[in-house]
Amino acid sequence: MTDPSPPPEPSAEAASDRIGNAVLAAIKRLAVVVDEDGGIITLTEALATRFETETDELVGQPVSTLFDGESFPTPPATELRTLTPADGAVAVEVRSRRLPEPDGTQPLIGLFITPAADDDTDALDTVGDRFRQLFESVNDAILVVDTDDNRITECNARACELLGYSREELLSMAPREIHPHDYEAFTDFVADVTEHGQGWTDDLSCYTGDDEVIPAEISATIVTLDGTEQLLASIRDISTRVEQAELLAVSRRRCRRPRTGSLSTTIER
Repeated sequence: MTDPSPPPEPSAEAASDRIGNAVLAAIKRLAVVVDEDGGIITLTEALATRFETETDELVGQPVSTLFDGESFPTPPATELRTLTPADGAVAVEVRSRRLPEPDGTQPLIGLFITPAADDDTDALDTVGDRFRQLFESVNDAILVVDTDDNRITECNARACELLGYSREELLSMAPREIHPHDYEAFTDFVADVTEHGQGWTDDLSCYTGDDEVIPAEISATIVTLDGTEQLLASIRDISTRVEQAELLAVSRRRCRRPRTGSLSTTIER
């Protein structure tokens, strides 16, 4: 007999890992994640390539390996710094932002790097296509939302597949069109993510282009893209989990019903 028990709920740490990977995959420039002491936790391949090394070689090193000075901008902040790769120093603008912080883990800080001068834009943008490929390879549906303008600014192929819209259609839509039935709950979630920098919920569902309602698990964080703070949401279809939970509830109700028919037969005998 098939066990109707639903799969275990994802841990906050697993959800955070997925968000961290999505953040690094979504940005089109350079980024590094550090702990509060300035130790490098992870970084984009593009940044490692700029230093002519592999990402693993830089993990665990102090952030001063990448920039001049021993410290980094305390989030949220934006400062001018000097990136110090082997091929020569580059003036950059560094924006710092706290990343999702699951219970029991150390706080993490994302440093997002853009050129400080227009003449260095081409050098930093040479990896744009590579990061577009990474963004598209994320297994979860990813939407980037400009909450000030109330519009979807970016999406990956998985989002198009899950929601049943083309990329052009999604980029012309407002979030209300994805969550028309519980938009108030969505706006409350956005407000919470904006206040705390990150959030997670499985209380929302998505309305698709095929007129279906998909229960969803959504992890979100605030990121700075092209100089604007936007909400990056990772969406996972949990239809199977919800169906299994409903089957389990039905099974438990049946088990609690008294077997009056069997008892009566026993007494008559």
